[in-house]
Formats: sequence, C-alpha cells, structure tokens
Amino acid sequence: MERAGDSFMAAFSTARQAVACALEIQGTLTAHRDQGAEAQIQVRIGMDTGEIIAEENRYFGSTVFRAARIADRAPAGRILVSEATKVLASQARFEFEDFGEHELKGLGPGHRLFEVTTGPQGPG
Repeated sequence: MERAGDSFMAAFSTARQAVACALEIQGTLTAHRDQGAEAQIQVRIGMDTGEIIAEENRYFGSTVFRAARIADRAPAGRILVSEATKVLASQARFEFEDFGEHELKGLGPGHRLFEVTTGPQGPG
C-alpha cells in the first residue's frame, strides 16, 4: 500500500479482489454512518487494471496514473472503474452501471467509466 497526501493506493492480484475490497470499504463506512457516527467520512474509489511497475513498495506506470485519474472523477461514497476492470470483475458477477465517457486529466477524452453497484451475484 502506498500513501500520497490524504489518498492511498493498493495493488491487487486480480480485478475481482480489488472490487471486492472497494465494496467492503464502502460498506463499512456506510454501516458506520448508519450507526450514528459523528464523523461522516466518505471516500472516492477509482481503479484500473493492467501492468504496473513495482519498486520498493511503490507503484508506477500508466495503470497507476489512470487509476488515480478515475478516482478523481468518482463522487464521494462511490466506486468507479475502467472498462478493463469491469470486464474482468464482471466474470465474478459484480454488477456495474455505465457512468459514461469522461476526459481524464493528462489522458484526454474518451475513457468509459463504470460504477460498481453490487457485489458478486449468486450462481447464474
């Protein structure tokens, strides 16, 4: 895990693991708010799937950059993913809603993003 300011980044072996973790984070925060917690913490989560360069507990590469830009587009309390992540995580029966095409800072327009709406569905 890597930290930068008030954000952090985690790398996973599979898109399924990453999406499951993001849903667990958002679910835990929602449950905390529902229990009347004073602090109303909301996080924005963005992710992409692809190759990365890992050096001494730090991550580099276009996948890392794209994931950070996707997180910038996510509304508070929501999870946005790239099309690559959606395709791979859909195999585990996560559900997504099309969030449209967006311009990502430094990467230009035409990036289709998806919001994670539910966790894995039963056998189908």
